[in-house]
Amino acid sequence: MLKWGLGWIDFSEEDKGKVMKVIEMLQTPGTVDELGVGVIRNSLSDAMFNGITTIQTRAKYFFIIPWILQSYIVEKIKNKTSLKYLYDEETRIMNELTWAQEDPTNQGIIGYTVALENERYAIPQRRWKQVERKPSTIYWNGLRTFGFINSQLSLSNLLKLIDKNEINIDNIGYVNGDDENGDDKETGWKDAVYFNIPYKPNWQKELCIDLNNEEASYLKHRIIDTQKDTLLAQILQNDERIKQFLKAENFESMTYSPFINDLKPETQQVLKVALHFWKILFGAHIRYNVMLQERHGSENKKIEFENKWVQWKNEMENFNWNDFDQELMWQITRKHSKVKPRTIEFINNWIEGVKEPKPTSYLDKIVEKQEKNNKEARAKLSSSNDEQYGSWTGIDEMEYRFKNVQQIIKDIAQGVGIIYD
Repeated sequence: MLKWGLGWIDFSEEDKGKVMKVIEMLQTPGTVDELGVGVIRNSLSDAMFNGITTIQTRAKYFFIIPWILQSYIVEKIKNKTSLKYLYDEETRIMNELTWAQEDPTNQGIIGYTVALENERYAIPQRRWKQVERKPSTIYWNGLRTFGFINSQLSLSNLLKLIDKNEINIDNIGYVNGDDENGDDKETGWKDAVYFNIPYKPNWQKELCIDLNNEEASYLKHRIIDTQKDTLLAQILQNDERIKQFLKAENFESMTYSPFINDLKPETQQVLKVALHFWKILFGAHIRYNVMLQERHGSENKKIEFENKWVQWKNEMENFNWNDFDQELMWQITRKHSKVKPRTIEFINNWIEGVKEPKPTSYLDKIVEKQEKNNKEARAKLSSSNDEQYGSWTGIDEMEYRFKNVQQIIKDIAQGVGIIYD
């Protein structure tokens, strides 16, 4: 009997991180993208909250990762490669941050369950268990996006340069400012070549997961300076906006906050597109679940989802189509992602079918066709599928990284002393 498994060629830590992210998403209910619309969600998320992802937990890691690498360079570590040093330090810090907490459960410490095992079983340091997905891979793109790292190199390529001692400005795209004399290669402060963050020689002392005032202010202004007109930067520009954003329960309720009216018109349009896109495409996911229950589920669940369909249709009767900028949605998507032609066709057909409106039978056909195109042999609506489904399958909400952004902004707000409760 043939046995199938999932594997990949481990070209780099960045590639490995991408695969691990997909695996984690597949294990999380409500995130499996059966109809292939996640590329639109991700593009809109990048347009609003670039640099922050759904697997980032706390803002402090934007500092911890550069500090580790700076320490390796400045202290001239010789007995380890930069990768080994980075991993060892990430594990040590994971343990230290976890063990300092009475209850580390909801502190956003990456790998705290592994750290608890290291403590519970008194595992010696040389054999400490490591978390599979390291903070360095989770935060690397954000570090580049916010300009903490003066390079667009992958983490693995930067580490190779460090190990070769190739401290060459041309290799990493560093641009000297007006107040610099261009002699970084001779100064010995090699961190200036790679980082836009001051090195703190004693950063390891009394390390905690919260930002202090200096760190919070620095991160806030890095985001504002590098992201300029994005929603993320505009929120951070004003304390009242921060307070209102932190009080919002979810993405949709945030779009009705008073501060939205003070944002730039272009930003308001992006928000509208994001909100309206999911309002429209949620119907496709309802029809998908109705059909799935009809073929591979229960009558009770089918009735439940049919009722949800009726409710959605009633809501769409009052939908203002003139307020939905479909072309802007595609402009944003093309800027940030590549979309399969069949997915573009499906989304456009669904939008037009709902707007016209077309019969439900027509809408069901294009949903089924899209799942087949998107999932191919793994399509759940296939007659050859013998699995049974007793709950909602696929995306059930579209929060556009809202909760993760809220946590990062909360860390900044607490660090600079903004009271928002």
